[in-house]
Amino acid sequence: MRTFFRNENGTGAIEFALIAPMLAIVLLGTMSGWAYYQQNNSMRDGVEVAGKYFLQGGTSADVGLEIAEAAWNGKPDDGTVSLNRTCICDGAAASCSGVCSDSSIPQTYWTIEASSYYTDPFFVDPIFPHGLPLYEREVIRVR
Repeated sequence: MRTFFRNENGTGAIEFALIAPMLAIVLLGTMSGWAYYQQNNSMRDGVEVAGKYFLQGGTSADVGLEIAEAAWNGKPDDGTVSLNRTCICDGAAASCSGVCSDSSIPQTYWTIEASSYYTDPFFVDPIFPHGLPLYEREVIRVR
């Protein structure tokens, strides 16, 4: 009987069986976090590229929208991008086609917003059943 309890054959297999599930959970969690980071970063890239278009003198909302969507790699079906141009004279909203009362050019701002939902490929999230919301907003002053 003493030889049975002193026999260490199979000890490594038992240790591996105890540790392997924890390692698998850590691996899947890391992969899930990386996928979230990649999708969020890709959306941010689309917004930033559209912002650079307006900073370099672009004036077309349609072209800015196309640029943002083209730069958003792997854009999901529920992903949306919106653009809004606002002009301000003396702290109040003004027409973008005219001049201010003091004959100055109005300040022009472009607001670029992108939103989507991140759906985890490995886990079903009971708190966010439709996915985790992602949102990116950038305001660009061009004049």
